[in-house]
Amino acid sequence: AAAGSRCHFFAGFRQNISKQALKHEFSEVWQPTVMLVGCLGAIAGWVLRGFFASPLQKGIRRFVLYFTGTSIINSQGITQLLGLVEEIMCDRKETLSFVGVSALYLDAFRAVGVLKLTKDFPDEATALKQ
Repeated sequence: AAAGSRCHFFAGFRQNISKQALKHEFSEVWQPTVMLVGCLGAIAGWVLRGFFASPLQKGIRRFVLYFTGTSIINSQGITQLLGLVEEIMCDRKETLSFVGVSALYLDAFRAVGVLKLTKDFPDEATALKQ
């Protein structure tokens, strides 16, 4: 029953992802701030990675990713997130900072190596100073 509930929740999330799941705004320093809401799974991770294509093509070099509204990050979401971090930080040599990651997901990110490539900060101001 729990697995079915998650799948149902994810399907609803998928249908509304462009309007509710990814809210982005460009700050005064032209740094995209992306706020995640809901479940981060395979499809949401794929959409998230696609979101970064346009700002990267426009030469934007610094990003902040907010996790405060993220209720669930499953293994596929972590895989997509790792791919995004590798693309931005390693391949393109740009900056991606995390804000608001829960202790549970910080442990998961450490285990898979995400936090070897990027850092988690308590707030946007601190992330921007780095």
